[in-house]
Amino acid sequence: MCHLHDARLSMLAVGLNALEISVTRDRVFFSLESRSGNLWRAQLVEER
Repeated sequence: MCHLHDARLSMLAVGLNALEISVTRDRVFFSLESRSGNLWRAQLVEER
């Protein structure tokens, strides 16, 4: 059982064109999109 109550993971964000669900005897496979962002900061040092 998988509960997806995390706002970062969504089946709706994948889009209807790419949304596919596959079912086997004991498993279900589907695409999820993870929405997260990373901020990177760099301080450039001037060469002498």
